[in-house]
Amino acid sequence: VFCDNGVYYIPITAQNPLKPGSVGFSLLSKDGCANVQPRVVQELILWVNAGLTSILAVVAPGAYYRPYEVRNLSEFHGHLLSSPIAIAVPSTTSQFEERYAYVLNSNGTVIVGKYDVQNGQIKGIVGWLPWSGGGTVGWISALGADVVFSSSYAPNAISPVSVIEKLDATQYLDAAMLVNSAPAAFTPPGGKGPLYWLAGGTVDLMDQTNRMMGTYTIDANGFIIPQNNGGENLAAATLMAGQTWIATLEPFVPDAPPGQSQHQRMFKRRVSRMAVYVKNSTGFLMARLFSGPITNSSPALGTVMNTRRVTTWNQDD
Repeated sequence: VFCDNGVYYIPITAQNPLKPGSVGFSLLSKDGCANVQPRVVQELILWVNAGLTSILAVVAPGAYYRPYEVRNLSEFHGHLLSSPIAIAVPSTTSQFEERYAYVLNSNGTVIVGKYDVQNGQIKGIVGWLPWSGGGTVGWISALGADVVFSSSYAPNAISPVSVIEKLDATQYLDAAMLVNSAPAAFTPPGGKGPLYWLAGGTVDLMDQTNRMMGTYTIDANGFIIPQNNGGENLAAATLMAGQTWIATLEPFVPDAPPGQSQHQRMFKRRVSRMAVYVKNSTGFLMARLFSGPITNSSPALGTVMNTRRVTTWNQDD
């Protein structure tokens, strides 16, 4: 029973079934529940605390006198939460072997957490990452293995466009659609081009399934303005239009090892080796950010000090 001032459970057994006079509320947590609908995840229940600062889970440790307990799943990631309004969790998987939970913030951003469940418990730490792209998300939902987003894109300053999107791991672009065989709902009016609903804006194009063509402008009637790039074919059946996005990942350096004091926590940590495994990559940029020491003439924390661009050999490598 989720309330704004606490979470309770009602013990029900064969000897004490749920009936008038047998209901007793056992306190599970004094951290109340926000006005965000909890979601069942396998043997768990995910919910947002009343302060809108944490993602919590009701887990079943199997103890006789304490059959349930609460665990904080967003420790070290609370800064990613911004007044969350919805949780979406697929009940099965079809695109990934991993399990993910999706939390929508009130500012239109989404954070995604990867979790593993073992014996009714969350195994290890849940890693959360922010998701952001060209659109602003208004709502998220999940049914079976599908995750659906209600998104708003602003291709120009005049008319934002709202669309319903489904998470698809085979796509390289947000709001992706085939230009020359658009869905029936996007049939253009007379005299208009296939991207009439993005008139005056820009899109990124891909053809031959995975060849990136760059950013193109759409004229006032919804037609793509040619750039006469090498091999450009705006009538190709495989021509895909959408919005690009950038993934930013920040690695966590393991904590200093325990043991006899050697001033482990006083010195800078140095990473001798870092490995990155990518799939369907278009290349990535490694950047070092300034993190101290702070002096009167030092740059601001987070300032990019140097970078290294790692390009893809062939997309899909």
